[in-house]
Amino acid sequence: MKNWFKKHSNNKKIEDNTPWQLDNVYKRNKESPYTFYKPSKAVTDKLKAGDLVKLIFFRDSDTNEFNFLLKDKPNEPNDSGWVIFSGYEEDEFTSNPDNFQIVALGVVLNVDDSILAFINESPLCAYERNEFGQFDKIHDYDWETYLSE
Repeated sequence: MKNWFKKHSNNKKIEDNTPWQLDNVYKRNKESPYTFYKPSKAVTDKLKAGDLVKLIFFRDSDTNEFNFLLKDKPNEPNDSGWVIFSGYEEDEFTSNPDNFQIVALGVVLNVDDSILAFINESPLCAYERNEFGQFDKIHDYDWETYLSE
């Protein structure tokens, strides 16, 4: 494995000088029980030199923080309608549909499952994180402007 890593990695730091690190699957499974599978000890005990395994790398600067959610009418049967933002996006970023991605709600729940309290809310609704880290419903959200865009 060491030779493969040397051959396929130049071990350079990325542009912002944040080094890539090998992720801890035990920690990730504990933090993300909804979506992150970790093989059992019985499975890992059977591993031997030469077996293929999956390695996960991350950067310290990676963040999954979200502070603003709105629920629109779903566009298709598998669409929950939820749109999730960090709250720090610029208008230029949010006006480009290429900057959006579809993710499973389980991924979001791994970051913060406190949204389970309102996940089944009917559209149209919006929530923002308050100074205590909890989500508050926005009762005066400007849906007319949002829907006209």
